[in-house]
Amino acid sequence: MCIFMCKLRVMSSASAYTGNIPQNYEEYLGPVLFEPYAEDLAARVPPGITSLLELACGTGRVTHHLDQRLGKDARIVASDLNQDMLKLARSIVYSPRVEWMEVNAQELPFASASFDVVLCQFGVMFFTDKLKAFREAYRVLRRGGRFLFNTWDGLGANPRAAIILQVMQEELGAGAPDFLRTGPYSFHDESVIALLLEEAGFAQIRIEKVARTGTYTDPQQIAAGFVEGSPLGAYLDRYGPQMRGRIIQRLREALKAQETTYGTSVPMRAIVAEAQK
Repeated sequence: MCIFMCKLRVMSSASAYTGNIPQNYEEYLGPVLFEPYAEDLAARVPPGITSLLELACGTGRVTHHLDQRLGKDARIVASDLNQDMLKLARSIVYSPRVEWMEVNAQELPFASASFDVVLCQFGVMFFTDKLKAFREAYRVLRRGGRFLFNTWDGLGANPRAAIILQVMQEELGAGAPDFLRTGPYSFHDESVIALLLEEAGFAQIRIEKVARTGTYTDPQQIAAGFVEGSPLGAYLDRYGPQMRGRIIQRLREALKAQETTYGTSVPMRAIVAEAQK
């Protein structure tokens, strides 16, 4: 049991997004799932700030908006623990003022009171010690600084993602990895989020649910994204060379069937947290 659960934790961790996964993640899922929330999170940053630290910047979707939004003299540090994600982000966001750094959010290599804002898009769910990471965010913020992050709400509020779990269970039974509930969609209890922020020292905590809608042209885009743009593909390879293709095809069919309800839209809901030092 321990070995199986450890495998699930490794598969759902941010550090498992290596090799070709970041490119597929960006190409297939980025425009549909992450762009609407990147725009929302960046818009919450006060335009007059002078320094910002982005944690778990991934492929740089929020970074791009921050570079466009903030004043030309504002310092932007975009960080991630994943070297492959950082490499791709650097190739996408062409800005000489962005400082790219490989950083562990739980051990920030910055002096106390260094930033006006610490921001993170869909990364906190992967932090193994969230309280430690929140305390580090608090430490590096200046007095009055803001901590902003978003995290996915539960699968019940994200039906286009929930169908993946259903397909996996139908195909693999007890061997189906619960990578969605243990990874991307694992951190959505608002009371827990608020408590962790309070324990880290934050005040004026505001938590809200934010609904957005993405759109795709072909369900193959989403199906391939969730398999090829996540550690799931490597897990499926254990079942033989045909399993990836089979799951992608099943997902495509399931997503297509959902179009009677959703059309080509992807209704989504996330939780956005804002707190002040």
